[in-house]
Amino acid sequence: MFEVGQVLYLVAIKTAKVVPARVTAITTTKTLEGEVTSHRLEFADAPGQAVDLEELNVEIFKTGEDLRKFMLVNATAAVDQQVKEAEAKVGDWGIPVTGAKKRKRRSRKKTNEAPDLSATLPMDNGGGPVTVVLEDGVKANVILPAELT
Repeated sequence: MFEVGQVLYLVAIKTAKVVPARVTAITTTKTLEGEVTSHRLEFADAPGQAVDLEELNVEIFKTGEDLRKFMLVNATAAVDQQVKEAEAKVGDWGIPVTGAKKRKRRSRKKTNEAPDLSATLPMDNGGGPVTVVLEDGVKANVILPAELT
């Protein structure tokens, strides 16, 4: 599955922190119950410290681009959820939610191409909101957890 020397990008399930790691050893053990393979990792921010990949509770990505896509999908889902909850609260006041249908109509395209969901995030935004401009021109302010900035 992975090769010795290969760099992996790990995202901790609980904290969403990204940690790059390198596979330093692969061990396959054959027993009466079957075969077990373990991958020994070395971390970029903790040289000399090694751990088995199979002991970690992480999402694993082979490339930075795969990691980026995963994180953008998760960030988009979190923003969508917050907007949905905010619109539900406005609806509780008996005020109709406006703008959602307009945005939806504008975002439709008669093409089979997937939308470009790319965004460039600043490396250090001081913990403040990051403004993301969506494909249809809608701007969204997103506050990212400290682990992602």
